[in-house]
Amino acid sequence: MRSSRVTVAVMLGALVGLALGVIVKGQLEEAAPPSVTESAVPPSTTEAKVPARERPAAQAALAYAHALMENDWPSVVRQTWWMRARLDRVRTEGGDVEEARRALAESLSDRNKAGNRLRPDGIEDQYLFRPGARAEVLAADDGAEDLEPAAAGRAWVRVTYGGPERAPLGPTGLPVRSLVVGVNVDEEGLVLKAGLSGNLEIDEGSISLDWE
Repeated sequence: MRSSRVTVAVMLGALVGLALGVIVKGQLEEAAPPSVTESAVPPSTTEAKVPARERPAAQAALAYAHALMENDWPSVVRQTWWMRARLDRVRTEGGDVEEARRALAESLSDRNKAGNRLRPDGIEDQYLFRPGARAEVLAADDGAEDLEPAAAGRAWVRVTYGGPERAPLGPTGLPVRSLVVGVNVDEEGLVLKAGLSGNLEIDEGSISLDWE
């Protein structure tokens, strides 16, 4: 008789344990977030997974940076939206396009001492992307929203300088070690004007004056 009671108690304990296990499992499944598959990711998120350096805006930004660093003025003119628009206007008005092109190249080649300093209104691009500098894409996004024509993308580029004598000066007059700039481009990959002085957006919080 006692053996039967023990058997019944064991069976009841097993049933209770099984029931509790089912309840706990259900609670854990409800608390856990659903798994995310590639097909469930929105297109915009999937696009963001593309490495920044491989996005069109990044490639256009690096081409522009390298053209300036190599003093390749014809390429800079071809890649800059407002410069191409100016040449088109000169052509439409019957002016001397080649003379206008030479004037643009001359302005790009000017890296005088007075202009080599970050000011409240910015700085011209040729002082930021200069020979001896290194450009690295950190991120890419949809671009500034208030530009005309509209931006199709923007690359954030960290520029690091090879030495104090080959760097622009910061607001305090000290040479900049590195900084991050935003390069906005249109659908054709042309660089848009996004600054009062120069085409670039400057991330002021990224400016480093720390020379080792």
